[in-house]
Amino acid sequence: MRGRSAGKRKSSRVENNMLGQRWPSPLFSGRSAMMHHIGVRNIIKNWGAFSALKDVNLDVREGEFLSILGPSGCGKSTLLRIIAGLEEPSGGEIFIAGQNVTLDPVWKRKIGFVFQNFALWPHLTVFRNVSMGLELRKTEKAELYNRVMEALRMVQLEALADRLPAQLSGGQQQRVALARAIVLKPAVLLLDEPLSALDKNLRQDMQVELKALQQTLGLTTIFVTHDQEEALSLSDRVVVMNKGVIEQLGTPDAIYNQPVSEYVAGFVGEACFFEGRIEGNGQAKTLRLSDGTAVPIRGNGIQVGQSAVAFVRPEWIDLNKLDISLSPGSPQGTIERLMFFGQSSDYLVRLGDRQLRVKYKSDGPRLAPGDTVALCCVARVLPGNGAAS
Repeated sequence: MRGRSAGKRKSSRVENNMLGQRWPSPLFSGRSAMMHHIGVRNIIKNWGAFSALKDVNLDVREGEFLSILGPSGCGKSTLLRIIAGLEEPSGGEIFIAGQNVTLDPVWKRKIGFVFQNFALWPHLTVFRNVSMGLELRKTEKAELYNRVMEALRMVQLEALADRLPAQLSGGQQQRVALARAIVLKPAVLLLDEPLSALDKNLRQDMQVELKALQQTLGLTTIFVTHDQEEALSLSDRVVVMNKGVIEQLGTPDAIYNQPVSEYVAGFVGEACFFEGRIEGNGQAKTLRLSDGTAVPIRGNGIQVGQSAVAFVRPEWIDLNKLDISLSPGSPQGTIERLMFFGQSSDYLVRLGDRQLRVKYKSDGPRLAPGDTVALCCVARVLPGNGAAS
């Protein structure tokens, strides 16, 4: 059994504050109507004999929030740094707004970058941290003041302009880093795991604020994360990377419910996998496992007689204790353990030689360790494993 659980907590207070305002903001007025999108063409990055990126191709749409998701070492941060101009590719090209910027320095790319560690100057006030980029560009004082205060208003920090970073909470420091990025009127906003240092509740609040700010400004945004919940809840589309290549690119719904590989199914969310041979006729198909268990399956172009791999999510399974006799074709298992999480509970169920996790609402029928249950579920066959992609 592999994967991670996903859940989402909303902060209506923050969402109402951020979305209740209507821009365009003066900070972003006058922006060209040109398509500000990103094109990644055949990008390769080698570190000696190690290939960090292997012929990566990607198009990011104007105004899109795209997350790059993957485990440590998969190449996601390296790709982001190459787009920003902080790393040179070993091969390939980068385009921003239709222009080849592969050889351009960072300051020519109109990129806003937010780092994982915030990278604030501890001896400078919030105002000076945000204004530093404008000062280096010799921006006129009145314009500088107006743009900095506008950026701070967007992140609800204008009242804290004179404080030092040490006097701020982690969430406030993150907002300063965001304000510093957007004050320069970037065409593209790049974020490298910016919320990973925050605690769970604060991270969820900042997710709401970040998405609201991105939608308000219409910024093309690339967000690197290893957190599946974060990627699914924030993104218009998600890139799943593995060992320097893109495994899948799609909407959060497609990534979660229609993964193209066992890797994606197991990494994004939680999944239990079954291997066996496809049996049945007509519309009813099952996967016959090595222990004789028959698991109902679905998928495009399922072919009887072929070996296949299928998966099921914990929330796709219903447990039925009372009517086992009415479901003679359903797999049967034994409850081994109950794990209580508040609004939901997880049952660990023994099915043959494997253990499945089943998510249940806490106010649902109560089952106890030792109960024999029917597992009512339909597993999805992965493409290329007895099913068409």
